[in-house]
Amino acid sequence: MKKLLQTSFGKIAAVAAGVALAAGFAFAANTFYNGYNAATNSNGDLGLYVSGGATPVVTQGGGTCTGIAVVGGTSVGTITVTTSSSCLLTVTLPVPSIVVSSGNNDGKNATNSAAAPNGIICTFTDTSNSGGVIASTAAVSTTSCTSAAVTSGHVISYNIAGF
Repeated sequence: MKKLLQTSFGKIAAVAAGVALAAGFAFAANTFYNGYNAATNSNGDLGLYVSGGATPVVTQGGGTCTGIAVVGGTSVGTITVTTSSSCLLTVTLPVPSIVVSSGNNDGKNATNSAAAPNGIICTFTDTSNSGGVIASTAAVSTTSCTSAAVTSGHVISYNIAGF
């Protein structure tokens, strides 16, 4: 072994092995844990979550809203209001086309419901105004939330989380 390390090939091989070992340690230190990690009591997932499904139903919750356009998915997206006069927006979760729960769990009295088990929390952000957060009311509802006043022509992002 000593003779091998004294040759040029041996020295190059030793340096390459050292670099590979260091790279292996660096990779191990920077890997992302996927799934539940009991040590941190958190979940890690690779990639980007994309909100799909039907967009929530957005109606005026007060004031005058016209030209409401919704883009996105069930839990995340944007709302644009072209005309408003001190307008409030009510966001209602869409009713799924499949049966989520029968209520009695007997399969006979099944009803479709968009309701979260305990409630939903809605976050409205005015992305046209430096990301100003718009207050949400009735966040304790299991199916809908109402925003505070929105400004005409602004793009409002919504984020809905069920609990």
